Amino acid sequence: MKPEPLDYLPLSFSRFSPAINILTSYSPKGIAIVGSYGDYRKSPTVNSDLDLIYVFDSDYVIPILHSYMDKLSKIRELEFTYLGVTFQFGHTISMNFKDDSILWLDIGIMDINFSSNYLVNLPMKLIWGNIKTCGISTS
Repeated sequence: MKPEPLDYLPLSFSRFSPAINILTSYSPKGIAIVGSYGDYRKSPTVNSDLDLIYVFDSDYVIPILHSYMDKLSKIRELEFTYLGVTFQFGHTISMNFKDDSILWLDIGIMDINFSSNYLVNLPMKLIWGNIKTCGISTS
């Protein structure tokens, strides 16, 4: 059974549920929270953003990315920017709402090959499935 977004989202980020539900509907192999909300050694503040990573089957990540961004553009008041491919997040999308530009959600979308070859061992809170990293420490 897939997780319900409100089961793992910090309450202040529940406004992003429609965007997260869309991505979850593509059946990821793994979902994790990284950054300050995913690291037990850190304490998020009111200024902390939320960082999520989604891992998909290798053959489907690009069509999912394009479809996802198309659907994001239909969410009222949501602003998002595709930042390209980063080592920490794969295909990275940063988003916020026009009337609350301080609250940010960063989403990384990657395939299994990317995560197992490039994703470093980030402190993460696994939400769904399995995410294999390359085994290299962040330090």
